Order: sequence, then structure tokens, then C-alpha cells
Amino acid sequence: MASYEFIILLAQIVTLALEILILFRLSQLVGQQTGKKAKK
Repeated sequence: MASYEFIILLAQIVTLALEILILFRLSQLVGQQTGKKAKK
């Protein structure tokens, strides 16, 4: 049983999810700032 491989895989998934979440939040903040000027 290679449980350490599962832990490494889980850690990679969590890291990827955190990066996506951070990028999403950053794009939301930028969208809020620039959305006021570029709103149609």
C-alpha cells in the first residue's frame, strides 16, 4: 500500500485548488476595479 503517494497526490490537488481560488479572487478584484470604467 503506497499511502504516501496518495498523500502527495492529495497535496498537489489541494495546492492546485488554492492557486485556482487565489487567481479567481484576484481576477474578481481586478474585474471590480476596472468594471466600473469599462461597463457597457
